[in-house]
Amino acid sequence: MKSSKQLREDRGLVDGEILTLRNKYEGTEMTQEDATKFDELIERMEALGNEIESTEKRESATLAAAKRAGGSVQSTNKEEKQLSESFDMAKAVRSLTSNGQLNGAEKEMIQEGINEARNAGIESGGMRIVIPSKFMEKRTDIDQATSAIQPVTVGAYSDALRENAVYANIPGVNIYTGLSGDMKLPVTAKQTLAWSTAENSAAADGGANFTKDTLAPVRLTGYVDVSNRVLAQNGPAAMNAVMTDLGRSEAELINTAMFSTASVTNAPASLAATSGVLTFTEAATYAYGTSVAKDYLAALKTVANDHGLTGNHSYVGSTELIADILAGVNVAGISPTVTSGGYNQYTINGMNAFFSTGNTKVAGTSGDAIFGDFSRVHFGRWGGLNILVDPYTVAGNDQVRLVVNSNVDWSLVQGAAFTKFTSLTA
Repeated sequence: MKSSKQLREDRGLVDGEILTLRNKYEGTEMTQEDATKFDELIERMEALGNEIESTEKRESATLAAAKRAGGSVQSTNKEEKQLSESFDMAKAVRSLTSNGQLNGAEKEMIQEGINEARNAGIESGGMRIVIPSKFMEKRTDIDQATSAIQPVTVGAYSDALRENAVYANIPGVNIYTGLSGDMKLPVTAKQTLAWSTAENSAAADGGANFTKDTLAPVRLTGYVDVSNRVLAQNGPAAMNAVMTDLGRSEAELINTAMFSTASVTNAPASLAATSGVLTFTEAATYAYGTSVAKDYLAALKTVANDHGLTGNHSYVGSTELIADILAGVNVAGISPTVTSGGYNQYTINGMNAFFSTGNTKVAGTSGDAIFGDFSRVHFGRWGGLNILVDPYTVAGNDQVRLVVNSNVDWSLVQGAAFTKFTSLTA
């Protein structure tokens, strides 16, 4: 069975044949033979589209199942790993700037990205560096925290994105890449059943009906101007520094929009702002090492009492809270059993815990947090990293402008699987 990558490559070849035939008869009527061939190509293109959609669903389901089970699957094969290791972002920028042409690993990588972007209806022509989405997400085939050999992927952008994007490190989040259209997600409130009152008594309504939510692409964008002299003298090192900063910027933008208490303008809705998210009465006065720990425990109890604790539960709290929650161990009868497994990898009350600058806070006063089942969270990416290489706008400054675009969306499909809270820190 072919992978989605191989199927997209097949469809790219069919697309090329269709365009060749169409250009051959621009303004004139096709011969009967070529008209028949044209129709057959269209049918083949549509069949491949359906096959790609089915294959991508199977691949996404396999990755999600492996993640939930704590196992792993090979997310990139040997050929793809070699390609990502050979790709040179600085070389791609220089080649496009000098003559508008690409070759080698840069051409192969970007062509795959262009095919994926085209399927998603995203502009990818001209002088663009387009990186496939599968190279933008967290690798599942190695241990990110302890492996002696860290993953080598496309430039420093995706490394910085994975390192700083909290959602990419939370177990249970459903991540979909290579999307080519809006994605419908089933939504339902908690269902109820009842014991039958008699052998043949009628069944009662089991509760809320299914509705649906939709993942649809929302664009985030920005640009950076890079000196031609810096690129010429420092090459990959300079480009890696630039791409690292851009990757961190995208991660922080997503963190803020996803974990803030109120939704950010023009961004997808924040998790805490989702309808039905639970609340509880937080500690009314601050006590060092005690009140924040009590709120974390109350959050767990709130979700457990209303929704149960089946799924992949995690805390995500403001960095304003980290010092206080770590000081709360065994204070005044509160024993959250805080342990650390590395950078931003904690367990609190036996649950995974993360801290993010994206959560709302009032410095020196309070910090917000959420707790819930992250298997109810769906994150989608349409196309990968799309970089327009513009050698003209700031040419007078001897610079190249890199315009970055990404298309993402996310949704919490069951609000009651989460609770939000604000803890005092003073």
